[in-house]
Amino acid sequence: MAVMEQTSPHIDNSEHTYQIRVPEIVVAIIRELFVMLFCTYFVSMIIDALADSFVSNVFDTDLMLWALLAVGAVTVLVQPLTNASERRAASVRSRYVLAVAAGAVASAVVWSKTSSLGTQGMLYAVASGVIVATLSLIVLNEEHEDTDLLIKG
Repeated sequence: MAVMEQTSPHIDNSEHTYQIRVPEIVVAIIRELFVMLFCTYFVSMIIDALADSFVSNVFDTDLMLWALLAVGAVTVLVQPLTNASERRAASVRSRYVLAVAAGAVASAVVWSKTSSLGTQGMLYAVASGVIVATLSLIVLNEEHEDTDLLIKG
């Protein structure tokens, strides 16, 4: 007869944590940003205390504190990608995001220069955005083809 083990009703949070998986370079940038913001805020508070509101007369230090808290929270939440499939998916996703962003920027620049043409200027802007996004995808996929093969294998 099979014996069923009873487990305690304790919740194991090792698998279910509130963490965001991102590439290692993003984690490094966010951590460095946190350190830089912390040091800047700390030094500005020391200068502000010693020099009688020298910093707070020029810059609102509360904004820096809110930015420090936000980046600190993100620093706690982000974790580097662990396996090759996660790294590859993030790499592909970031390439598409970068290409779309480049197309949007190109479209905005062309629209700002051709807005006086009306509909024709809008068509130029959309066409240039599509061209830039497509060329960005082609270039980015060629650059990362070798690294994708290394990650797969």
